Parts: sequence; structure tokens; C-alpha cells
Amino acid sequence: MDMHLTLVFSSKVEYSQKQEILSAAKAEWFFIRGPRSSGHLLSHAHFSPPELTEARFQSEDGFVQALEKNCRVEDELVEWSRAFPEVKFAFLEADGRGKLVKYSGYTCRNGKKIKVQDPDRLGHMKLLSDVAIRVEKFFPPLEPGYFEDSQ
Repeated sequence: MDMHLTLVFSSKVEYSQKQEILSAAKAEWFFIRGPRSSGHLLSHAHFSPPELTEARFQSEDGFVQALEKNCRVEDELVEWSRAFPEVKFAFLEADGRGKLVKYSGYTCRNGKKIKVQDPDRLGHMKLLSDVAIRVEKFFPPLEPGYFEDSQ
């Protein structure tokens, strides 16, 4: 089964700043999805554009619209990060074919791209460690159903 997810994570922040980041992200990108529950990554803001797993779409138009939304977040996150100059953000893409998943993306802070991660089976660990998130074998944000359904 193929799967494609795009996620954004912040470095550690206080609860009030986490809420501010999520509100600002929702204002910028109305279509983002937050976690269904608040029990994981309590010190990190994290959200996701619509999932791009093709099997979820009834039509090619629906997929293209979701892809455009994902591209907006990818293209605009670096500049958007200026609103939170002390916070580092990780943009992470998970692209899976069967059991093989490769992760790519980048980290940014205050309008500057810091690190680019080419597709790699351990790419998520490398990117997320830059925002102080330690990944074990099971990482809930990469599981189906972790984020709310798209609007």
C-alpha cells in the first residue's frame, strides 16, 4: 500500500506559544489538520496538510487540490517561520511504497532554511532530532488516524 504524509513540527515551546503557533498556522493555511488528541508531543506544535495517499481520493481533482495545499505549506513555511524567530520548524515528508518508507524535508528558522534532508529511510529521525524530538520505533504522528480528517 502506498502512503504519503506531510507534517510540520516545531522545536520545544511553552504551551501558550504552541497555541499561538497553531492558531497562526491555521490562519495562514485553513486546511491544516491538528492531532486528534493532545496526549503526544506536548511541548511541540505539530500539524499536517491533507494526506496525499492516493487511495483516499475519489477523483484526480481531489488529489490535485490536496497536492496544491501540501505544496503551499512546503513553499511558504520558511518565510512564515519569521513570525516565530526563536522557533525551529521541521517540514517532513513520508513517502511509502509497501513497507519501504523514505523521509525527506527540511528544517528552518526565522525565514532561513537550515538543513535539507534527501529521501532516506532514517530521514525522519535526522530531521526531528533537529527540533528535539526523539523517534523510537513507534512514532504516533506517522500512524493513520493521528491527525484530524481534512476539511
